Formats: sequence, C-alpha cells, structure tokens
Amino acid sequence: MTDSSTFHKKISSKRNHKVASEKKKSHFCSLCSKKFLKAKTLKAHFKSEHGSEKLPHNCDQCKESFNSEHDLRLHSSLHAKGATWICIECHKTFESRSRLRRHIQRHMQSKRHECGACGKAFAELYALRRHLRVHTGEQPDKRHVCDICDKRYNTSALLASHMIRHSGARPCVCSCGKSFPSQRLLASHRLVHSDRKPYACQYCDKTFRHESTRNTHHRTHTGEKPFICASCGKTFIQRSNLVLHMRTHTGERPYSCKMCDRKFASGSSLKTHVRTHTGDKPYACPVCEKRFARQDMRAHMAQHTGERPHACALCSKRFASAWRLRDHCRQHTGEKPFECAFCTEVFATKSRLMKHFKVHQN
Repeated sequence: MTDSSTFHKKISSKRNHKVASEKKKSHFCSLCSKKFLKAKTLKAHFKSEHGSEKLPHNCDQCKESFNSEHDLRLHSSLHAKGATWICIECHKTFESRSRLRRHIQRHMQSKRHECGACGKAFAELYALRRHLRVHTGEQPDKRHVCDICDKRYNTSALLASHMIRHSGARPCVCSCGKSFPSQRLLASHRLVHSDRKPYACQYCDKTFRHESTRNTHHRTHTGEKPFICASCGKTFIQRSNLVLHMRTHTGERPYSCKMCDRKFASGSSLKTHVRTHTGDKPYACPVCEKRFARQDMRAHMAQHTGERPHACALCSKRFASAWRLRDHCRQHTGEKPFECAFCTEVFATKSRLMKHFKVHQN
C-alpha cells in the first residue's frame, strides 16, 4: 500500500470516527445548540460559556436544573408520584437530600473506567475492555465451540446453557405455564406478570421493565448504532440484529424444522413456519374474528379501517404494511431475492417462490 493511500485511509477513518462521535452527542445546549456526550459536560459548558451554574429550567421542589422543558417535565412527574429527591442517573427516589448524595457517591465510585470513544463508564476494567470490542470489532478468545451450529463461548458453562436450546428442553417453568431453557430467561419473563416498569426513557415518556431494553430504546433517539458488520459496514442498534444480519453473509441457518427439512436464520422465522404444519393461528382480528398464523393481521385490519400508512417513494401507491411496500418496491428496482433451491429460478416475492415450489412437488 502506498504512503498516499495509507494517508487517505487514515483521514477517512478519522472523518468517520468524528461523524460517529457527533451522532452519540445527545445533550444539547438550549442557548447555543452545542452538543455534548454527557449531562455533566453540558453543565460545565453552561457555567463557563453562559455564566450560570444552573441550566435554564429549574425544578420548584428541589434544586435540580435541566436543559429543556421536556427534561424538567419528566423529572417533575417523578415528584408527582411522591418522590422528593431523585437520582438523575438511575431514577431511584429518596426521602432526603443527604441520602441522595450518599447514593450518588456510589455511582461516582462504581464507574471509574471510562470509554474514550463514547463516554460510557464501567465499574471494572474487564467490563470496559469487553465494551471496547464494540468499537474495535475485535473478537474475544472463545474456545468452547458448539458442535451443532459452530457458535463459540468463553466458558463451558455458557456452552452448556446454549446446548439446551438445541435439545429443545425447557426445564424452567413459570406459574403461567410458559417454559424456558434457562433461569435467566424465566426471570426476564416473570416481569411480564408485574406492572412495574421502573426504567424511564430520558428523552420521551416511555418506561420499561428491563434496563437493557431502555438503553436500547435510547439509541432510537440518539441515532447510535454501535454494532458494525465487518463484511459490509452496515450498522445496527442491537447486537441481536447484527448477529441475524451476519447470517446473510455466512448462510448460517441454525434453526431446523422437526417436521420437514427446512432451516431458518432466526427462531421467529422457524416459529412462523411451524404453524404451516400445525395450522395454529394465534392472531385474531377483533372486528371479524378471522384468525392469522402470523402478525400480518395489521395488513388485514386495513380492510376495516382503510388505513395505508406506508407510501412508495417512486409512485403514489400506498400500502397497509411495510412488507407489502417492500414487495411492491421490487417492481421498480427489479430485485429478485428469492431463489428456488431446485432450479435456481428467482422471484421478487416469497409468495411467488412458494407458488413455484408446487411445480417441483408435483
């Protein structure tokens, strides 16, 4: 590689890093529109540039200040629920300011290791090192390999937990009758039976049962997509979406139907397919009681409501569902992504491919 090409590659890399960093800056100054990674950096900016130690929107019930009316309203809603002193880091509530101060000290002490790329902080150095792989793309040393799907794990315990999924065993049973392959998934499911949603979004009024779900939701506001495909550069909000996408490159289909020879890239696709064998139609229309095997009941509901929210950018046609719009758009692009495994003929829609399959069955 020449010095010139190396130089341009470095410049491009720096430019991309700068753009990514800008996307992650979710705290805006309401007076000059500058953006910052952290709320505390915004407060420091407000003091040095605008001559005030407080942000412009102040809470009447406590001494906390906020950058926008929206943030103040969210904070005030917690007071309305009976909270006096509120931690803006985790939204826990306290009866006195002294208890809140002691609690905040724990946050400060427990997060000593900060990521230089995105500003996230971690209590342990190993957690920071693990997080850095999100930015670098580095793969950890995973020595324990699944014989069935070639997935790799750091420990034999994680591999054993993974193998339960292939066996189909679901030993962990909830009182509602649902069963799960691990205690972790069962504990996560049990929150469904609780009305508690303690994790609030700092950008909108949504609340969540799980902190991880709340953190993922935050990225829909900030535009952060930290999970990058090493093959094509496409970025994703969730790691699970990246894993699923990677299978379009590798061809991996780890989910097998026990009733036929078909394999699928995702568990949800397998579940939908199995219903073609069982005849199960769990989704019922509340208007006409017609039942469906999958969640495209929304498209059916358009027959009752007339709603067609999905518009084609190339013509004036509108559609009731996103997947119908995608099928339509292929008429413009000429794309035919569905290939017959028997004769290599290609089709624009899955329904046309399935209709074609009958030729081979006959």
